[in-house]
Amino acid sequence: LRSQHEDYVYADYWTAMPLQYLAGDRLDVAVCVGSKRFSDIQAAVAAQPSPVYVSSPLDGAGDPVGQALRSHHIAFRQTRIGFVTIYDQIPAGLQPNEIGL
Repeated sequence: LRSQHEDYVYADYWTAMPLQYLAGDRLDVAVCVGSKRFSDIQAAVAAQPSPVYVSSPLDGAGDPVGQALRSHHIAFRQTRIGFVTIYDQIPAGLQPNEIGL
């Protein structure tokens, strides 16, 4: 994500928490599905026009991000790295609740 200059990320709770831990201060990772934590990070990501979304099937929820984007007919680019899927190039200004999350 950093190599692509993506500093602001939304992810489901079980992906967001370990990703934020591993990223340290290199990324701001907000929760888009599940219990919201760290209000300052949530606000920082929400203020960005085009954050990326990260999803992983390892949390047991399947792929809520991809399902939401597809069901709302929202254009995106999808990149899979190992067991993680990154969704970017989503139209600017959309918040998680606007894409069905």
